[in-house]
Amino acid sequence: MITHDLQQQIFGMAKNCGLFIDIGCNVGVMTIGALLHHQQLKAIALDPSQTAVKLVKRSVKANKLGDRCTVVNAAVGDADGTAHFTDSLGNAMAAVQADGDIVKQLSLSNILNAYPDVKKLVKIDTEGFETVILKDLDNVKNKQDVTFIIEVHNLGYNNGNPSQVFSMLKKQDAIIKSLNGEEITSLPDGEISQILVSF
Repeated sequence: MITHDLQQQIFGMAKNCGLFIDIGCNVGVMTIGALLHHQQLKAIALDPSQTAVKLVKRSVKANKLGDRCTVVNAAVGDADGTAHFTDSLGNAMAAVQADGDIVKQLSLSNILNAYPDVKKLVKIDTEGFETVILKDLDNVKNKQDVTFIIEVHNLGYNNGNPSQVFSMLKKQDAIIKSLNGEEITSLPDGEISQILVSF
């Protein structure tokens, strides 16, 4: 869910980063906006939806950002392999789920570890699949160089589990804050939360 606060947070935080990784980029609003705001920034936009990826690529080309943006048609998860993806609406609003078409899946750690000496801002908006993605956090190196902005979905939504997400992050000694900078001590099960995570 794109909100003005989220957009401003991303644009502000990207100023001090070399790489923006947009996991669940959808049509690329955050990716394109961040690149247009910050000339030093490079980006990787990932989404399992072919429809979304086509639209992002079109925007990247129209804005002449091809030398700074890589668009990848893949889901992100806790291991390299495949995932099931449903795009039943025929548009960019879809999700990784237990059924659906088989799509390529890349692990969070392999994506992040490929850029060891770069300060990274990572947005995760994957409609509940963040619970699976963050299981790979143990394998991410140099966490101190990574800041996450994560949309955590309510309990049961596409197997989302806010309590499990919170526990996985705390196990890694993460500092978890709201978008307005207040420290968070738990995540509610019944609503969507947008959080900032650093190490």
